[in-house]
Amino acid sequence: MNENRLKNLKSNSERTPEERKLLASKAGKKSGMVRREKRKMREILETLLSTEVIQDKTYKSAKEAMVFSVVKKAINGDLKAVEWIQSCIEEKPNEKGINLTPQALEETQAIIDKIIGSN
Repeated sequence: MNENRLKNLKSNSERTPEERKLLASKAGKKSGMVRREKRKMREILETLLSTEVIQDKTYKSAKEAMVFSVVKKAINGDLKAVEWIQSCIEEKPNEKGINLTPQALEETQAIIDKIIGSN
């Protein structure tokens, strides 16, 4: 089947300027439609992720609730969750040489304790 499709292809050099203009117009319209659809989906997703949900008897955005759930899985040994977190931060914290302030360390520990405690 692919061979038949390849036989029917014409290079742009074989097309008239009018044909090229028509094809470019069709491609541009389709590209614009796809971009608008993607933007609409992104806007809907951002709206849904910012809505409040109840998790562990507290209100959080859906995005926060999802991140907490993934962190909880990672703490419990889910390697896919660990990989996802690493891909989100684009590198391992130790490679970046992050020096947390004592307050940041306390806040981070409190979040970890809360996640572990809500198993």
